[in-house]
Amino acid sequence: MNAATLPCAELNLICETGATSRRLLIIDDHPIFRHGLKELLSGLPDVNICGEAGDARSALEAVRESHPDIALLDVSIPGVNGLELINVMLTEQANLKIIVLSIHDESVYALRALRAGAKGYLEKHHAVNHLVEAIRQVAGDRLYISPRLRERLIFKFIQGSHGDVVAPVDKLSVRELEIFRHVGSGKSNREIARSLGLSVKTVETHRSNIKEKLGLATSGEMINFATEWNETREGLGPARSVVAAPALAIGGEKIGILPARKVGVVDDAKDPVPNSGGTR
Repeated sequence: MNAATLPCAELNLICETGATSRRLLIIDDHPIFRHGLKELLSGLPDVNICGEAGDARSALEAVRESHPDIALLDVSIPGVNGLELINVMLTEQANLKIIVLSIHDESVYALRALRAGAKGYLEKHHAVNHLVEAIRQVAGDRLYISPRLRERLIFKFIQGSHGDVVAPVDKLSVRELEIFRHVGSGKSNREIARSLGLSVKTVETHRSNIKEKLGLATSGEMINFATEWNETREGLGPARSVVAAPALAIGGEKIGILPARKVGVVDDAKDPVPNSGGTR
């Protein structure tokens, strides 16, 4: 489906935002999916696809060179955690509006993506029907979430107003959730430390914090809970590596915030330290 086959009402969604053309960057590691998005959006009167990228390194280069207004980002891009990539992209260009496209369950990752700085979250299997609307919302300086998630958030808000009900895993920071998923996949502390570029001691500290937040008494209880949680999250895939922003680990190297139009390696062998804001 391309712009020529979209209903007039959907074409008008873009036109209503104004005459200014929006420069759009597509970031996804699947060439076929990128091609499908370009076909879907090609010809829209106020959208100009200014580039595409298949990995984090080329995504940062494209942001620096193309200065897009909107970026469509696959949160599962290989080699990095998409939530961390959001932070780095916004450091490069603070006014960039990011819409996350993901196979991940929005109930787990949408709020985390929005807190990281994204302006919209859309599950990939809904992209054909709702992407134009999401672009319209974000281009108009509004957030986009699905009607289903909106209902969930309203329900959680109502529950919270009568007792502050919060799902246990929602209490975990991004870093803690990443370690929790690694625990659920059966990895040892040393294996987790190696995957995330942390010290074993740092991983142990995070695991202790996770147990406390989830109200678990022993490591065995946490392993069982993490394993069951992983099994119930269809399509999440294996846990991915994260390093502390503003650096990203790609292919064993660390790509940091560098001068415009230049990507290099951060020469820093120290363990990344979670920040005090609790975003790890």
